[in-house]
Order: sequence, then structure tokens, then C-alpha cells
Amino acid sequence: TGGAIYAFDRGKVTLNYTTIASNTASLNGQNIALSDLNTSLAFNSSLIAHNSGTNCYITAGTIIDNGYNLDSGTSCGLTQTTSITNTNPLLEPLVDNGGDTETHALLSNSAALNHIPNGTNSCGTEVTADQRGIIRPQESSCEIGAYEAPPPSLCFVEFGNDADTITDFSSADGSAIQEAINAAVSGDMLHIAGTCTGVVNTNSTNQTAYISKTLTLIGGYSSTWVYDPDTYTTTLDADDSGRVLYLDGNIAVTLQSLTLQNGNIGDHGGGIYNNTDLTLENVILENNETNNLTNNQHGGGLYNDGGQLNITNSLIQNNSTGRSIVPNTADSGHGGGIYTSGPTVITTSTISSNTTNTPPSFFSPGGNSGSGAGIYASAPLTITGSLITNNNTNNAAAGSSPPIGDGEDGGDSGSGAGIYSVSSLQVMNSYITANNIGNGGNGSNASPSPMASSGGNGGNSGFGAAIYSTGTVTIENSYILSNTIGAGGNGGTGVSGGGNGLTGQDGVGAGAYSAGPFTSTNDIISGNQSVGGG
Repeated sequence: TGGAIYAFDRGKVTLNYTTIASNTASLNGQNIALSDLNTSLAFNSSLIAHNSGTNCYITAGTIIDNGYNLDSGTSCGLTQTTSITNTNPLLEPLVDNGGDTETHALLSNSAALNHIPNGTNSCGTEVTADQRGIIRPQESSCEIGAYEAPPPSLCFVEFGNDADTITDFSSADGSAIQEAINAAVSGDMLHIAGTCTGVVNTNSTNQTAYISKTLTLIGGYSSTWVYDPDTYTTTLDADDSGRVLYLDGNIAVTLQSLTLQNGNIGDHGGGIYNNTDLTLENVILENNETNNLTNNQHGGGLYNDGGQLNITNSLIQNNSTGRSIVPNTADSGHGGGIYTSGPTVITTSTISSNTTNTPPSFFSPGGNSGSGAGIYASAPLTITGSLITNNNTNNAAAGSSPPIGDGEDGGDSGSGAGIYSVSSLQVMNSYITANNIGNGGNGSNASPSPMASSGGNGGNSGFGAAIYSTGTVTIENSYILSNTIGAGGNGGTGVSGGGNGLTGQDGVGAGAYSAGPFTSTNDIISGNQSVGGG
């Protein structure tokens, strides 16, 4: 009788944040027995669970339920509404969960989790640690029993080079990524599962992770390490608090089956800054931006600083440059989706809906929109079996009238909404469709003045909505369809005899604008439209 506790002869038993489980007795009360009128048993935030039989065998004495207890049966006489009865607490086996003693951890859907509000029943006040010394509470409430569970992990990393499939690092935010990278050695493979959100300050910059060793990062796993990227999405999310990844050094990095999103930084590379040899396979790079706190921050999705860049079966979408938050300070950066100054090969991928935006102006000329909304390349670029579509260099900013005097000129729109190349470009078996260059910014009107004051000139629209190139271009078996270019901006109106501003130049070459050798073989170039012709 009383496999764990047998109270008699005026015994007074108090259980505070205690777990009593898996005890046995040959007769009654697998865990606790009370058999004397003068004995008492007080339960306070404690957990009693059994394998078989009854938890408590009470023939005499007093039961005191101070609340927030759990009895897996109904035999312990719990009466408070905050206590739980007839409920399996879902305990893990008794193992080493850290600390000096073995403990029963709680499964993720246990009723004992987060049940005791902070400040209630001594949670977080007198009781500030669990059996292992772990701080209570870990979240907003304490657990019932001797074990305080960590916050639920959402991000998991496992070393793919070892022989097991056991999680090596986990976190509720994205910090497990950097912890695993720090622990890895060159050549390691990191398997990643879940959603890894947030940034850490590394290399004096906020980013989800900083990599300076040769590594392969692979997503598409469940938290139990089943690989199925079609079912399990692995996301690295900078949460608009910095960039996602900074890749640095004479190394090679492979990213596979990952979504990298919500990078936002006043520097190059909102999603990825890379000066290594980088391979992207089955990667989604989306909703990243350079916020252009200073001039010309390039590569909203990806900034490649001279390394070899290979992109396969990937999607680069909804990235942008140039969202300045300070008027009158900056032009937009180039390469809304990708800015690359290293040899780049893109295969069976989509570059879609990326933009180069325009900063505001304040008593100044309008800001210029960036070029290469989809891709800006200053090194050899090869594209095969891919789609470049719906990328947009936005309208340039209008001039902003000063309080007195001449109007200000409008900004110029960027060029090469789909592809802007100043090196060799080869496109094979691909579609370049529905990319758009916006209008030049309007010149502002002159402000009232006793002297002759002229209106500002309109800004120019750009060139080559699908392709702008100054290098050698080879297009084979491809389609260049329905790309458009806007008009030059209107001139502002003068006052007191001052002249009106000039209208900006309309854009030309909606299909392609080439200042170098251009060869087209077995291609269809159709439905492109530019105000200025071509």
C-alpha cells in the first residue's frame, strides 16, 4: 500500500510542485495511501499519475486541495476547479533532461503545460525554478509538477553528417540556426525544419545567420526528420529586422529547399549578401528589401559580390530596392531581385514581381528609379529554361517645388526591368514577359517669385523593358513578350516670365535595348510596347 508515500499516525504531507508517477504497490494506492484520522495530505501544483490501479488510497485523514493539481484518475479527492482530474498528463519516460536528477518531461499537448498563472500558487515568486534548476515560468505560466518545459521550439537543426536523426539545436526563434553554424565544421551538412524567425547581431549586423565556412543547409524536413520538401516548408524569416543570410569568405555554400523571407536592411542584399561561391537549389527568396537609408543599396533579394552564383529550380519574387525612409537623400538601388557582379547561371527558375522603387524628394530633384528590377548583372549571365516576368522599375519621383524660385527636375526611370546586363548575356529556352519600366518623374512647377523662375524638366524613362545590355547578347529558342516602357515626365510650369521645363525622353526598346552585339535565333519577340518606339 502507498507505493510512493504512506502517511499515518498524525503525518502531515505537503506536495509542492511535485511529480509522483509510475510507482506500484501490491495492494492499494499505487502512489499515495492515507489511513489515519489525524493525517493530512496537501496538494499544491502537483501531478500524480499511475500505470495501473488507483493513485490514492484514502481510508481516513484529510485531503487539502490548494489548486492547480493534476490527478490522472479521480481517487485523490481533488475538489478545486483549477485542478484537473481523470486526465492523462502525457509524461515522457524518466530520463536525463538536464540538471542533477532524471525527470519526467511533458509531451507538447500535456494538460499540465502552462496551467498555473504567473504569481499564482507561488509560480514565479517563491517557486522560481523546477527540479533541474530551470527558471519558472518559461512562458507566461508555470507547469504542474516538478518539470518546467521550455517554450515550444519552432526551429530545429540536425547535423546531417552524423549517424543519427536527433535534433541537435532547437529554438522558439531563429537562433538555433546560428548556434548550429557556430558548432559546425567546414563541409558539414545542416538539416533544418520548421520556421526560424528573427535575427542575431553577427559581424556587427543583424541577420538570421552569418556563415563563414563551407556548409550545406537543407530544409524540407519535418521536426522528426522526415524529408519531404513538398509537404514540409522550412522558412528562415528575418522578420523585417535585418537581412536573412550573410555569406562571407573564400568558401562554398549550398542552400536547398529553403524559403528565405522578410529581410529588410539599409545595406546591400536584403535577403542574402554573398561573396562566396553560392548554389541555390529549390529555394524561395521572397519579400526582402533594401530600405536605402543611404545611396544605392543594391540587391533586394540577393546581392552577389563577385562569387560564382548558381540558381536552379528556384523562385525569386516580390523583392525590392529603394524604399528610402529619409526624403531627399538617395536614389534607388539596382537589382530588385538579384544584383550580381560574379558569373551567374540561372536554370529552370522564376524571377517574378521584383521592383526597384523610388525614394521621395523634398525641395529637391526627384529620385531616380533603379535598373534591373529582376536581375542586374555586371558579370557573365546565363539563363536557361527560366521565366523572367512582371518585374517593374517604378515611376521615377517628381521634382519637389522649393518655397521660392525654380522648379526641380523629375528623376529618371531605370532601365532593363527584366534584365540589365553590362557583360555577356546568354538566354536559352526561356520566357521574358510582362516586365515594365515606369515613367520619368515630372518636373515641379516654379514657386511664386518676383523674378523669372523656370519649371523643372521632366525626367527620362528608361530603355529595354525586357533586356538592357551593353555587352554581347545571345538569345536562343526564347520568347520576349508583352514588355512595356513608360513616357518621359512632363516639364513644370515657369512663373514671372520663366520658361516651362522640358518634357523628358520617352523610353525605347521595350523588347530589347542593345549597345553591343545581339544575336537572336529561333525566338519570338512580340507584343512589346514603348512610348518612344522600338
